[in-house]
Amino acid sequence: MNHPVIVLGSGGHAKVLINALQLSGAQIIGVVDPDTKRHGEKILGVLILGNDEVVMEHRPEQIRLVNALGSTGSTVARQTLFERFS
Repeated sequence: MNHPVIVLGSGGHAKVLINALQLSGAQIIGVVDPDTKRHGEKILGVLILGNDEVVMEHRPEQIRLVNALGSTGSTVARQTLFERFS
């Protein structure tokens, strides 16, 4: 069964992953980003829903998460995000 996806992050890496997900036919619920100024924007037609708390509105067995947090040298933030939602 294919589960709908929430993308974590809204930067350049997220755009690449959103594009790949769209090409694969995945159902993308939306994107989350802690920057409240970005909430309501769209990336490649996909809505930025809010912050990470939006994820908690969904049951873990009903969705899949895509860690789209990029890095510029250090992967600590990406690892932290992974551990939070694991």
